[in-house]
Amino acid sequence: MAILLITLATIDRWLISSVRVHHRQMSTLKNAKRAIFIMVILSSISYSYMLYCDEANITDTPLQCYEKLEGYRLVTDLAYVLVTILIPFSLMITFGALTVVNIRHLQNRLLHAANDENNSDRSAHANVISKKIDRHLLRYSKIIHGPRSVGFRI
Repeated sequence: MAILLITLATIDRWLISSVRVHHRQMSTLKNAKRAIFIMVILSSISYSYMLYCDEANITDTPLQCYEKLEGYRLVTDLAYVLVTILIPFSLMITFGALTVVNIRHLQNRLLHAANDENNSDRSAHANVISKKIDRHLLRYSKIIHGPRSVGFRI
């Protein structure tokens, strides 16, 4: 379930970084709580089969608790791989890449706006914003990839 919540956080980051106002407005605490509640319900439903189909204290199987029905094992193992590995990681990669694209797009818009106007105050303001975005990207990268992946100290 933790991987699903991390996937929701990745989608929320994409919504926050979006250029479209409607996407940014979708990122609210109310919607986050709603999504977490739905994830808890769906996870509970998806694991409810264990109450009926699992048998405990079996000695000749890879796990002590295992499904009673032979064909059902394959279905549950494949569903587990899809729900806990393939779908969350593909969503995290997709929305993580889209987040980076949104942030780079925002940076380019700010830099072009600063270059179009010859006002040094606006250019200095754009540089400050650009540096803030870079710091946030570094911090975000440090959170996602661990403290040793980024060589800069924030």
